[in-house]
Amino acid sequence: MLWAHLPRWAVDEDGLPAPRRDTLWNPVGLRINTDSLAPAREASGVVTVDASAPPTECRYRATGTVSELREVRTALPGLALLELVLDCGEVALQVQAEGRASRLAGVGRLSVTGRLEVVPGYEWEDFALLDTRSSWLVAEMLDDAEEDDVLVALSPLGTQPGGPST
Repeated sequence: MLWAHLPRWAVDEDGLPAPRRDTLWNPVGLRINTDSLAPAREASGVVTVDASAPPTECRYRATGTVSELREVRTALPGLALLELVLDCGEVALQVQAEGRASRLAGVGRLSVTGRLEVVPGYEWEDFALLDTRSSWLVAEMLDDAEEDDVLVALSPLGTQPGGPST
């Protein structure tokens, strides 16, 4: 089970289907907005909780095989962003980090640590993301009306065409 941040506006304005506890939720993709990435020394296919952070931060360490590495143009001078897909076996994650894609050239396996979040629906087409959306079981939800995000606990169930295999 993975806990992820779901921006409230993504359901209200973006057309993403609203999650309901104990129901199937699809198609949904997850992203790690990372602040730490490095070539992996350990085996691929691992997603674990980052125990150094409070549970409500939804921070995970994921290790997997890199695909779809690319640099993203930004409107801010001097800011470079890279995006990639990290295949962690049971789940494929979108990864976004600051930096140039060239620093990861030739890296086959990667470990990343960061905040897990639901990818808003519009990003798949607008940013031409590799489709890693899957079917998930919504196991639990934490909804604090004063927060911008709803926390959802998800268990992977299956794939959509082009998504990860389970």
